[in-house]
Amino acid sequence: RGKKILSIILSLTMIMMCLTPVKIQAATKTATLVVEEAKAVNGDTVEVKAKITDNPGIMGAVIKVEYDDGLELVDSKSGEAFASMSMTKPGKYVSSCKFVWDAMDMSSDSVKDGDVLILSFKVSDTVDIGTELGIKLSYADGDIIDSDLNPVNLTIKNGKITVVDNFVAGDVNDD
Repeated sequence: RGKKILSIILSLTMIMMCLTPVKIQAATKTATLVVEEAKAVNGDTVEVKAKITDNPGIMGAVIKVEYDDGLELVDSKSGEAFASMSMTKPGKYVSSCKFVWDAMDMSSDSVKDGDVLILSFKVSDTVDIGTELGIKLSYADGDIIDSDLNPVNLTIKNGKITVVDNFVAGDVNDD
């Protein structure tokens, strides 16, 4: 009689396991976002680009931009990597503002590496020569998603603008 009860319990357990849905966690994809480094003279306006590599098919993103005192964000535009998505700019350009991208439909042909965000900063006249002014991008978990609404992780390398005494575009050795 004990063997019969044990057999029934095991059979019920096996049936329950077969009927219970198993949720399979999708592998989280990772892309890399790199913010350029630039040089500028006091009072100049300089463009800094954020570039993505290994784009797994991002269809939605919220990216926060923070920058040091001495910089004023004066303009922004979406780059070609996210050109198939609509970008919503922040209402006001202040340090710690958010940029939002969203796509209703996107084909695999639209998935690209390249510029995501192009930021134009004016460098204050009062910043000392040699000062490095940081530009930091970040996001919250779940703010970057693919076409299946699965989260995408970003490895971010932040950038900076270095204030120089006299800078000529294309000068690679500062002479």
